[in-house]
Amino acid sequence: ARSTRGFPVAEVKKQRPSAEDELRGLTEWATATRDELMATRAANRARDLHCFGHSLMSRLDGAKARRGLVDFDDLIERTRDLLTRADMRAWVLYKLDQGIDHILVDEAQDTSPRQWDVIRAIADEFLAGEGARPEGRSLFVVGDEKQSIYSFQGAEPQAFGHMREVFAEGLERLGTPLGQPKLETSYRSAPAILDFVDAVFDGPAAEGLTMAAEPVRHEAHRGSDAGRVDLWPPVPKLENPEADDWWKPVDAPPPDDPKTVLAGDVARHIRDLVENAHLPPRKDGTARKVRAGDILVLVTRRDRLARGIIRQLKAEGVPVAGADRMSLTAELAVQDLLALIRVVLMPSDDLSLAALLRSPMCRVTEDALFDLAYDRKGTLWQAVRAAPDHAEVAAFLDDMSRQADFMRPYEFLERALVQHDARRKLLARLGPEVEDPIDELLVQALAYESREAPSLAGFLAWIEAGEIDVKREMERGLDAVRVMTVHGAKGLEAPIVILPDTFAGSSSRGSRPLLLPAEAVGNAPALMLWAGEKAQDDPVTREAREAAEAREAAERKRLLYVALTRAEDWLILCGAEPGKMPATCWYDMLEAAFERLPADQVRSRQHSDGTEAFRRFETGGPVDPPAADTAKDQATAPAIQRPDIPGLTVYEPRVERGSPSGLEAKAGLGGSGLGRAVALRRGTAVHTVLETVTGLAEAERLAVGGRILKGQFPDLDQSLSDGILAEVEAVLSMPEAEWVFGPESVAEISLRIDSHDSSPPMIGRIDRLIVQPDRVWIIDIKTDAQPPRDAGAVPKAYRAQLGAYASAASAIWAGKQVRTGLLWTAVPTLMEVDTEASIATFRDTSFARTGRA
Repeated sequence: ARSTRGFPVAEVKKQRPSAEDELRGLTEWATATRDELMATRAANRARDLHCFGHSLMSRLDGAKARRGLVDFDDLIERTRDLLTRADMRAWVLYKLDQGIDHILVDEAQDTSPRQWDVIRAIADEFLAGEGARPEGRSLFVVGDEKQSIYSFQGAEPQAFGHMREVFAEGLERLGTPLGQPKLETSYRSAPAILDFVDAVFDGPAAEGLTMAAEPVRHEAHRGSDAGRVDLWPPVPKLENPEADDWWKPVDAPPPDDPKTVLAGDVARHIRDLVENAHLPPRKDGTARKVRAGDILVLVTRRDRLARGIIRQLKAEGVPVAGADRMSLTAELAVQDLLALIRVVLMPSDDLSLAALLRSPMCRVTEDALFDLAYDRKGTLWQAVRAAPDHAEVAAFLDDMSRQADFMRPYEFLERALVQHDARRKLLARLGPEVEDPIDELLVQALAYESREAPSLAGFLAWIEAGEIDVKREMERGLDAVRVMTVHGAKGLEAPIVILPDTFAGSSSRGSRPLLLPAEAVGNAPALMLWAGEKAQDDPVTREAREAAEAREAAERKRLLYVALTRAEDWLILCGAEPGKMPATCWYDMLEAAFERLPADQVRSRQHSDGTEAFRRFETGGPVDPPAADTAKDQATAPAIQRPDIPGLTVYEPRVERGSPSGLEAKAGLGGSGLGRAVALRRGTAVHTVLETVTGLAEAERLAVGGRILKGQFPDLDQSLSDGILAEVEAVLSMPEAEWVFGPESVAEISLRIDSHDSSPPMIGRIDRLIVQPDRVWIIDIKTDAQPPRDAGAVPKAYRAQLGAYASAASAIWAGKQVRTGLLWTAVPTLMEVDTEASIATFRDTSFARTGRA
């Protein structure tokens, strides 16, 4: 009012802004202020991120330098530096120029920018003109931008297109144009599959699939072969899911969960395909019966849909190869078996024992566990032993505890799984899918035994420290359904491909922080932003987020392209609607493609109740075989049976190792008159009883020994059992038994024995080891029915075995005298064998020549 004094009213009204202008100005000011505030916050987050990252990477680089270690990224980085910025660049390139005539880059679409820098540094010298040698040179780069799906490994399809331009310019200077043949002919898929792929990526749908935005067109080498594409209606989402039982885990999906329903539908359909369906005929006109190995199920992630399909396939009796990758120690069955090992190693570990008691191996209820644990006076182990209701569990734990000191890890696990029925119990509670992790744990136990002295404690530490991520080999040839991710299936193919995960949209990160690369401006280095909630983005962060989302959307299209083109003859598409529908998903693209296909080649199939079962697009000749062929196939088709699934990839490559007992053939040695199998079983029983009853009173020895033979060796008849007990008693009554089995002695000691030739190291196990102040005694127990009369008649195999033990012991106890002996149980005798002669026998024995035992 003061500023308008003295001015005519009309002039004041004319200069005053309207309400709309005031609102617009206020909005612009608020937006600018908000953007400035958001930019300040983004800058602070970026500063904190880079400070933290710089400190972390400096410490990591220092730690690697101190240990002399490099990782794969370091190798690429240092190679790039050597070829681009290092002082030796000219000399290195000169030496390379003398030895390189041809450059071949395979899978070029998956090459990262840093790897391209290495290739470019070599190619620049390569394309500079005539090099050190005048021979003709070539540059061959093979890649398909549409199949670039490894951005998490640094691959950028833009770099592929950029390098194509760089190479074209370099060749132009040499007067040789760059040949760019279009790879449009597919030798894998039937025309129906390729026509459908072209329809999926027709028009705007192809945006982001290639850098040049060229239309997607394919030519089928199998031009006359029949093929088909099926699109199922989606399993609808639950509008009002039923309340689940209160006692079930809170994260357990309800039985009518869409993904659970879809997993069952897919498994039943696969069973029907294997039992009744035929593949579309190829150019020879035959349509053979579908086998389990013809089917490949592709998912985007290893979630409960993938696990559910595997579980349901096993329930339907369909051979399935299991998951293509799993974390071994995350599997429940493996955790239960490792808990058993922890308990026998440390009975006072109440937490591990509680977990073991609740496992299927012990089947103790929650209430019973509470009764055992609450207000107990000692350890949980003592409470279990004192509880009469848990006598069976206590007997199981006591038996496994007795075996822990002398059994190898594999033997220990097998005893629990077979003799105590743990495998059946785990399968009954957790389902057939636990067979794979159980078998893989046994494989890892064998791998550990082949490289270390086999102890349970060492195996437990090794398996827990390894974080073993097991990858299965899923190549063709296994007659079982393969369930794997699209990333893992790249390069594979199958006559029938099923895509059940078509509603998975872009990665939903919600409001979680993101690391986003901001585009560099001028000569400034690229900046990594730490984004917060999307609503708080400043212009720079907003632009970076949009660019990241566009890259992710484009890669998801390429992932769909890879998935679709794995099919040879038959493509089955389905999905389950999630609770929150993504903005874009594969199913929308697939459904839109069906609308673009010729209407006369699309048919709708109905259920018996009139609802749509699926829509089918097919081309080629008749799909169904003649009735006579069908009857013939059904007559000769084998029934579905459980496949012999091969072992999983071993985490550590297993080196075949031997035992000193296998240094020489031992034909004719052992209990004569009993047969080799019974003699070996009897010898094992003598060893077991001796190790167990040592230190007990005479009256207890007979009772405990009898229980051991009855429980662990029920196949031995009563006369053999009585003879074993008498033999053990005679051995323990020897005058030498006081020190052979005394407090200074240790039983079943495993040690590594380095071979004297090129053979791998061996793992030996000494029956009795006595370490005295000035000497070390190695005693090997032998149960031969007819032992030799003197040391000179000891078989060469036994002397070589003692020599192997003595050779390793001499290195361990360098300052002590090592003496060796054989304890014969049939005629209780302790026979000393010359140590030096035994070592000489061992060194004269070629382990590689005589074979591994």
